[in-house]
Amino acid sequence: SSTVQLGVDPRYATTLQFPEPHTARVLDLLDGTRTAHRVACEAHRFGMPQAQTLRMIQHLHATGLLADRKALMPTDLPEDTRRRLDAEIGGLSLRTRPSGRTPADVIRRRRRSRVLISGRGRMAALVGALLAAAGIGRLELALPGTVTRDDIAVGGIAPEDLGKPRKTAAADAVRRAAPDVDLRPLRGARPDLAIMVGAPRPDPATALRYAQRRCAHLPVWLRDGVVVLG
Repeated sequence: SSTVQLGVDPRYATTLQFPEPHTARVLDLLDGTRTAHRVACEAHRFGMPQAQTLRMIQHLHATGLLADRKALMPTDLPEDTRRRLDAEIGGLSLRTRPSGRTPADVIRRRRRSRVLISGRGRMAALVGALLAAAGIGRLELALPGTVTRDDIAVGGIAPEDLGKPRKTAAADAVRRAAPDVDLRPLRGARPDLAIMVGAPRPDPATALRYAQRRCAHLPVWLRDGVVVLG
C-alpha cells in the first residue's frame, strides 16, 4: 500500500491510503476537468477500485481539500487573470473555509472593490501592485510629485522612472503586476478603502472627511524599517 499526506497544517492536513503506490496517480485526475464518475472510471484503469475512488472524493470534499471548480474561481474571468490568481486561490481555499465563503466569492468581491491610495514613498506603488495582483478591480493612485530615488523599490517603481510623474510610474508598476486593473480616477465615488502611505497619522481634515463619508481608511508607514498599519 501507499500513503499520501495532503498538507502539513494540522488544521487541514489529511492522509490517504492507496492499495498500490501507482494508484496514487488518481490525485492527478482531480484537476477540475472531470466529473467524479469520470475520475472513478479513469482511476479504475490503473487499478483503483471505483468505489474506493468515490469514497476518497467524498472524504476530500468533507475535509474541504476538494472543491467544485466554480467555487474556486469566477467563471467569467479572462484566462490571463485566472492564471495570475491561481496562487491566490490556493491560499483562499484554506482561509475562507471556516467562514463559509468560497474563494470565488472573495475574488468577485475584490473585483468589485474600489481602493484609493494616496501619499508618497516607495511603499505606495508596492501596495497598489500587491492589491491589484490579489484581484482588486479598481485603484486610484493619488500620488503627487515626481519620482526620486526614495521611490524606487523592487516590484514597484523602477530606476528608469526617475523624474517621471510619480502617479504615472506607479501606474506602470501596478499594470506590470495586473495588466487588467482599472486605474481610472474615482471622480467622487466613495472608495471601499482609502490607504494613506507615508505618514503615521492622516491629516485631520482628511480623516474627518473620510469619517463623515463613512469611508474605511488605513495609514501605512515605516517606523525604523518596519511597516506599521494604522
